[in-house]
Amino acid sequence: MKYPGLRLATAAAVTLFALLVAACAPTQPGKRDFGTPATGADVALHFSGNSASSSSGGAYYASNGSYQSFYYLSETPNVCTGKWRVKGSKMVVKETCKSVSDGQTVTSDPKTSSYAVYVKPDGAALLDEQLEDPNAGQRDISKPAEGFPRKAEFTAMQKKINSGQAVEQVKDDELSTAELVIGVPLFIGYCALVGPMCLLPPI
Repeated sequence: MKYPGLRLATAAAVTLFALLVAACAPTQPGKRDFGTPATGADVALHFSGNSASSSSGGAYYASNGSYQSFYYLSETPNVCTGKWRVKGSKMVVKETCKSVSDGQTVTSDPKTSSYAVYVKPDGAALLDEQLEDPNAGQRDISKPAEGFPRKAEFTAMQKKINSGQAVEQVKDDELSTAELVIGVPLFIGYCALVGPMCLLPPI
């Protein structure tokens, strides 16, 4: 005697199990697929004369090719100046950065980075340096704003760093609240899915 309902239920259970295993499996190293990168003309149009912000700071891409940025790296403030241009379909930035160590201004060697640019539907973008490590060399930035609205912030940080003064990072309370509101439910949902294993430390 055949049981078509049982066969259907078994197939559904096997499919669900396969989906859960795939969702919980560790991510394999390799390049993430962000779609098609922007063309050189689109990159120039998107950034020239505009500035963009990220979670750690901001940058200004002047229409004359000059470049200014400020950001926190491991809570250490940095200000950078240099040039930016479009080469082929990529954005190329050559910058020299300054920070403070033990009350002294430290200047880095010039560094050149080349980014593929992926523009998202909302106007935000992802800069991908396309390094071997898929988690490195990537920078999510906001939708560009015209001009350099955060110039005063850049100038103030530059002045302090040039004089060897310490610069404290100001925590964004709204961002911290958002991290809790989003992160806690996600963690609870993950634990409901994998059980006690979610409490084990990463290997």
